[in-house]
Amino acid sequence: HLREAFESSSPAFACLLAAYPTYFQPHWFSWEAYLWAAELWYSYGIQVQFPDGVIRTCLAPYVGLMNHHPLPHVVHFSKVDAATGCLGIRAFRPCAPGRQLFLSYGPYGNGKLLLFYGFALRHNPFDEVELELK
Repeated sequence: HLREAFESSSPAFACLLAAYPTYFQPHWFSWEAYLWAAELWYSYGIQVQFPDGVIRTCLAPYVGLMNHHPLPHVVHFSKVDAATGCLGIRAFRPCAPGRQLFLSYGPYGNGKLLLFYGFALRHNPFDEVELELK
């Protein structure tokens, strides 16, 4: 689906390059650049609820530094505070000062974690083995 999305976006990329040649560089719109951006989006995008109640996928600074754990501190989407405009990360279990705060990428087995995130867990309660029955 990524290749189709890239190809369907090509006319828009061409328009941007033609309209703003001093601001955009052609290599920013290459397949390699698109794939790199998609990998970032799928790896680090989080669900954020905005003050209007709408939930959007966003890239949030520093949240991408949090690691996955099957029993995380953060288990739900984050919220933007209407009064401050700041993104709040809500912990649903205690986290001692100075300790790492974990989030969950989802209840994934090691195959999916390895394929999409580049790691596997030694004791993964969601691990699974696929069996093909004939």
